[in-house]
This record gives sequence, structure tokens and C-alpha cells, in this order.
Amino acid sequence: MHQPLINLAALLLDLWCAQPEACDHDRMTDWPWAVLTGDVWVQHGKAVANASTSLPSSFGRTPQNPQEKISSGYKAWELLYYIYGLGPGVFYRILPDEYYSHFCRLVHAIRIIYQKTIARAQLNLVHQLLLQWVLDFEILYCNRNPNHLHFIRQCVHSLTHLARETHRLGPLSLLSQWTMERVIGYLGSLLRQPSNPFRNFAAQARQVAVSNALFAMWPDLEKPKDNPRGSMELGDNYILLGPKDISPYRLSPPERTALDQFFGNLDVDRQSVYRWGRLRIPTEQTARSRWKELERCSDMARADRIIKVRDLI
Repeated sequence: MHQPLINLAALLLDLWCAQPEACDHDRMTDWPWAVLTGDVWVQHGKAVANASTSLPSSFGRTPQNPQEKISSGYKAWELLYYIYGLGPGVFYRILPDEYYSHFCRLVHAIRIIYQKTIARAQLNLVHQLLLQWVLDFEILYCNRNPNHLHFIRQCVHSLTHLARETHRLGPLSLLSQWTMERVIGYLGSLLRQPSNPFRNFAAQARQVAVSNALFAMWPDLEKPKDNPRGSMELGDNYILLGPKDISPYRLSPPERTALDQFFGNLDVDRQSVYRWGRLRIPTEQTARSRWKELERCSDMARADRIIKVRDLI
């Protein structure tokens, strides 16, 4: 959490925005990378805020306008989506080409590091990308200038260890503050004894640990979660969820053509077509159909019908 987001992202923004703590003993007018200033910074912040409508609600909290909020409670989750999610798009043609290419190399590596499962070939690629990124950072931003030595913070050097530590410990996102803070929040929600909170906290933590141990030794103890009432399983962990049309849907000519092409030579009754409001995909995320999304559409609505379908055949 802290290394790639709160620390490294803060360093990059300090440099690109020419913050005072980054330009001590130096003149920002000599910095080719100090591009997020003045009206460019204002317009960039608006672009980040406007992009929030393209992030489905299953993504959680979307990044706020960094020009207004970056120094007042900007969350690590927002930095993750801002820098490593929207970054390649919103920094395009703003950062100079060599600095933009350098930034995209970092994004490529961090996106792999944040995966829950990482192949050995991917880990080798990450190690090469991060080593090259650190070397190029010293060339592009420091350029052997003693006044730029403070740019090489600990978060820059620690990038050279990410791939090795991932190989030793597993995906670091599962071992970092994300997991720790989630556990703290969960255990805190179980407290029911204000008069003796620490004793109650210890008892709740012990009960959770015992339950987890039992489920690990005997998985059948954990009851499977039932599908929501009125849902329909499609197979391969796809589930249609309500609301649903109460009467058959009248297809338009383009929809009839698409339906016939999809089913090929199969005889399909067009009078038995019903619309469903939502679809749960194998990742446990829920997509909303165009039918229901347009009904709740507003200027601030999140687009929940953005799905990436990958052909595994």
C-alpha cells in the first residue's frame, strides 16, 4: 500500500507539480517534467474526476479531483486508480514522451505485482522493468545533479526488491496493509463491550481464529452461499440477477439479427426473450444491463455495464 501508492505516487506528483519540498536548492523552470502546473493542472484534475463515471461501482471509491483534494484526505485506494489505473490515459500528451514512456513502464510492473496470482515469466518481466525504471529515473530526473539527490527516496530503491520479495513471500498485496487494515476493521465491528474493549477484542479475535482454523481443516463446515432469490444460473459461474421483465421483450430489428447470429442454426422462440437487470460474473462483480442502467442514469452515475469478455478457447 504505502510503497507504490502513498510514497512513490507522492514523489512523482511532487516532481510533476513542482512542489516546494521537491525543488529545494533548484529552479523548477529547469525541469522538463514539471508539467502539472497552472491551467494544465486544473484541467487535468477535472479529467480525472470526469473519468469516474467509467469505473464500475464494484471498483469501490473513485479518485476525486487531485488538483483540489490531493493534499486533503486523498485515499490510497484513490491513488491506486488514479496513478496506475487512469494514469496512462490522463497523463498522455501531458508528460513529455520520454517521461511518459518511463511512467508506463512503472504502471506495467505495478499492475502485475498487484495480481493475486503471478506467473514466473511475469515476475521475471517485473524485475527487469523495475530495475530499468530505477536506472532511468536516476538518468531522467537526477542527471548526476547533486541538487537532485533528494529525489532518490527509499520508495525508489525498494522497487528493486519487489520481484524478489514476491518470489519469497507470494503476492505482496495479500500481505500488505490492505489485508491488515481490513482485518482491523472487521474485528473492530465485532466489539460489543465498551466497558472492557480490549478483553472483548481479544475474545473476538480468538473466536475468529478458531473458526478459520476449523474451516481450513474441515471445509464442509462452511455453508455455501445460496444464490439470490429469483436468480438464474447460466453456467461457468455466471448468474442472472433481477429485476426481470414480467412479460416477454419485443425485440427491435437489429436485436433480432444479433440474436439469430448468436444462436446460429438453433431454433429460438423470439417470444420467450426476457430482459434481466444484472449479471454476476465469475469474479463476483455485478454488471448492470443497459436497460436498468439508463433508468438510473445521471451525470454522476457509474457505468456498471463495462465488462471485459475474454475468449478462453
